[in-house]
Amino acid sequence: MEAAGRRRTWTTRVEAGVTRLAEFIVRHWLIVLNLGCALFIVPILLIPYVASIEGGTITRILYLIYRPTCHQIPSRCLQLFGHPMPVCARCFGTYASFWGICLLYGAWRAIPWNRRRSLPTVKPIVVIILSIPLAIDGLTQLAGLRESTNLLRLVTGSLMGGGFAIFALPHLERGFGQASIPSEARDRAHPPSERTGTDRPVPSSSPGQRFP
Repeated sequence: MEAAGRRRTWTTRVEAGVTRLAEFIVRHWLIVLNLGCALFIVPILLIPYVASIEGGTITRILYLIYRPTCHQIPSRCLQLFGHPMPVCARCFGTYASFWGICLLYGAWRAIPWNRRRSLPTVKPIVVIILSIPLAIDGLTQLAGLRESTNLLRLVTGSLMGGGFAIFALPHLERGFGQASIPSEARDRAHPPSERTGTDRPVPSSSPGQRFP
């Protein structure tokens, strides 16, 4: 009986922890998204510096981590500290512009009078149009008709990444704005003994509405 009680207690605590994590993500999804982008993109800028001072096993492991995301052809990568980035110029432009739009959106949302205003929805055709320069640049190079430059790769990648960001952010805002945690899960995560007069459940909101 005691072992069964301990298992139930452990399960309840795990469920409560998962629920609290879900509540945090629902309330602060933009912070989570920007932190995720930072954890992925900032090392791209730091790895060439590590390569300039170490250049051994650690450097090879760091480049290997990003190998699934890019071909890593040195001539197509931007150089920092005399070493190539672990992703090509096109990939870096895509990632950096996506993160840049997310940061700008976070700054816009931080202005008090913008917190209740929703972003207009962008049609998929906008993303397609902004991706056309990248497709032309990449396909003509692949066909051997011409050789692109890192500046052109950076610009076309930035157009596509920025386009995807302005398309995705309004949908993410509305999706998380409408999300709600089941009352049973909230009760397990916040038992009566832990509640205060200011505690309240995560509400379901209309599109574009922000949690207080």
